[in-house]
Formats: sequence, structure tokens, C-alpha cells
Amino acid sequence: METLHTAEIQGPYGPLAIPERVVQQIWHEQKLLTDRFFMSSGVQLDVLFPGTWNHCEGPDFRNARLLFAGKPMNGDVEIHFHARDWMHHGHDSDPEFNRVVLHVVLFPDLSMIRTEQGHEPDTLVLLPHLEMDMEQYLLDFHLTRMEQSGTMPMASVLDSFAGEAFLSRLAECAHARWCAKRDVMHNRLRYNNWSQICHEIVLEAFGGRRNRAVFAKVALDYSFDKMRQDLPSAEHLYESRRGEWRLAGLRPFNHPKLRLQQYIDLFGENPDWPELLHSMSPIQSSVPFNPMNTASFRKNSPVRKSVQSIIRMICPRLPNTLVNTLIADVFLPLLSTKRGDELFSPWYHWHPGNFPKSLAYFLRHQCAKRGIKVPLCNGLQQGLLQLINEAKG
Repeated sequence: METLHTAEIQGPYGPLAIPERVVQQIWHEQKLLTDRFFMSSGVQLDVLFPGTWNHCEGPDFRNARLLFAGKPMNGDVEIHFHARDWMHHGHDSDPEFNRVVLHVVLFPDLSMIRTEQGHEPDTLVLLPHLEMDMEQYLLDFHLTRMEQSGTMPMASVLDSFAGEAFLSRLAECAHARWCAKRDVMHNRLRYNNWSQICHEIVLEAFGGRRNRAVFAKVALDYSFDKMRQDLPSAEHLYESRRGEWRLAGLRPFNHPKLRLQQYIDLFGENPDWPELLHSMSPIQSSVPFNPMNTASFRKNSPVRKSVQSIIRMICPRLPNTLVNTLIADVFLPLLSTKRGDELFSPWYHWHPGNFPKSLAYFLRHQCAKRGIKVPLCNGLQQGLLQLINEAKG
């Protein structure tokens, strides 16, 4: 049954309130690294059909078609955050759940479950099979609901902000996201060296929304030091994770084989690129932050020129959209965290990177109807993403 249950988890930009419906959508669309799993019992599970999403009383998915160790198993599927939620929600005494043959949970849990008739459905834990971080799943969830309804969940919230107050509200949200991003960077730097963390985070960014998790595995399998000793080919890296790549619907310039080749080229030309990044002269923005000053920043800021010069040395051949994504998502937060440079202003005003077109249109429309003339920038994007993640329901 569709519920209002939520769980709070730590996302890449801070805590996220995840509705249970997000986990249901993951199962419904099978947005996972594989369609072959092993359940808690150790039995292999193959998903032929995840079931019909049920928005009424009873199990979340009706009439799924599954294979348990190669043997057909048809029945219902129930979705929860934890196995213990089965009993907490009273399913153990509800005959509506007697046809459940599979219990799908996000987090591992040792709790045993039993139907009203005494049957014990097996459990599948989704967490190890996610193809991207939960923030991306949450964003996808909200985008799908926006497309279906034709409305933005935060539009009514923003209606009360006129003129520059609109920009100030988004800037406030963007700053919260910046601080959370730096906190995550700080935690990652505590447990590994600078070069390896740069290597991991850049590869994750190259993976984009669909293949971020697989690129993260590549970064661990082929560490920075390992690549310096023996630089593999993009083909070798791609084949090392064959069967895990999410290729459906990808545009050619986002194909993981091309992205891997771009990183190999970057690494081959500048094997010491993390130290090159770290050796940049201290960069500080002397101009007070103002969300209206994006055009002026891009034209006159010495910070922008300093960052552009080092980026041209590190990744001169990458497409501009990818470079802008790397600057905003990786380089500026990393430098600010590692060295203490105050870089919120350049991070905010930086050019947009990869961003859903529907959200870019929404931002332009919101600015235009208020008579605000500012270029679309990373900060506006990040502020809107923060509002979307805070949206309820």
C-alpha cells in the first residue's frame, strides 16, 4: 500500500528525508545494477516482472513473476525500509499479505517475517544494488511526479518571494547545500589521502546520474596509485564492470566508455593532477556575495580567471558542460575543504553543468515573471535542488 512513511539517511549533500514511495519506484522501474540477486537466504532471485504497483490497500506490488533458484514463483511483493517494519505495520496478522512471496527492503535487518498463515517470505536487500546515490533517486522521484502532474512541488512555496527575495531564498538553500557538501568532503578526506579522494570524486562525477555507482567501484578497483604505476585502457576498465553499466536512454556523449576514455586521457596527460590542483595559489573572493552579481562575477572576478587557468592545465580537452560540472561539484568544494579557501561565491556564480532541462526552464520562468535578469548559474540550480529534496510527499 502507498504510505507516508519516511526514513532519514545521509546523502552526499546532507540528511535526506526519503519517502517509502521512492523505494517503491526503484523496485517498479528496476533502477538497479542488476536483475539477478541473492536473497537473505542465499537463494538466487531473478526478476521477470516486478509486479503491478498497487496504490490501494494490501501489498505494494501484485502478481510479480520471479524465479527462485531458477524455479518460477508468482505472488505479491511488499516494500519497506527495514524488515522489522513488516511487524510494525501489522502485516503478520493481516490476511491481505498472505500471497506475499518476496519482502524487499532498503537496509539490511536480521528480523524474521511471517504471514498470517505462517509462511515466511524471503527478503531482498536493495542497498548493495543501487545504481546511484539516494539523493538522485529522490530527485528522480520528484521529477517523475512533476512530469505527471505538470507542477513543481515548491512553486507555491516560492510564490511568496517577490523580486530579489526570490534569489535570496534560493541562495540561502544553495548555501545550506554548499556547507553540507563541504562536510561530506571533510569526512571523506579524513579516511584517505588527497590524491585518492580526488581520483574517486572525479570519477564519480564522470559517471553522471546513471553510472555514478559503477564509476565509484572502478575508482576503488583501480586506485590512483595503481593507475600511476600502470595506466589501463578505457576498454579494460569498461570490460571490468561489464553487465553493470546502465546504458538505456544514454546520449552518446554520456556513454561510460567515452567518459572512461576522457578520464584516461586526463590522467595520461597530467598524472599528478591532484597535486597540481592543490598547488593553486590561494584564491579568495574579496567581493561580498550578492546573488544579483552573477554577470559581473563572470566578467571581472580574478577568482574565475585563476580557476579557469588551472582547469585548462588539468583538463583542456573536456567538453565545457562536463568541465563546469567538475568545477562546481568537485574542484571548488574540495579546495575549500582542504585549504579553507572561501569559495561559496564563485561556486554559486559558476556556469551551470549537467542539469535537467525542465528545471532550467522552471528557473528561467520564475526569474522572468519577477522581472529578474540574471544568468542561470550553479547556485540557482543547487538552491532549487535543495528545495526539491525538502519537498514533502
